[in-house]
Amino acid sequence: MILKDGGECVTDFSLKFFRKNRDKLGRIVKIEIQKRTDEKGEWNQHPFRIVDHKGNQLWLSGCQSGYGGEGPYGAHQVLQELGVNVDFEEIKKKESIVIDVLARG
Repeated sequence: MILKDGGECVTDFSLKFFRKNRDKLGRIVKIEIQKRTDEKGEWNQHPFRIVDHKGNQLWLSGCQSGYGGEGPYGAHQVLQELGVNVDFEEIKKKESIVIDVLARG
């Protein structure tokens, strides 16, 4: 199962979608956060992806990394609500972040 927000790329919409649907996921094992565009300049509609232990995923369009704006703020907010500690400055600076939630304990 892959749950995707509407692809509006609006942080507030993505946060609401996350809060409404996070209980549909099992134990979270991985979180991927990317910049909106990749190294080739290709568009990534849903740059924030949460994966559970069964492979189910929740994709967000309004949360991302790699710049100083609303998208990284939203990514940081989701991580905080999931209990995953990542520094906001790291989210702003890195174009791609992969978090192995199991390895973090």
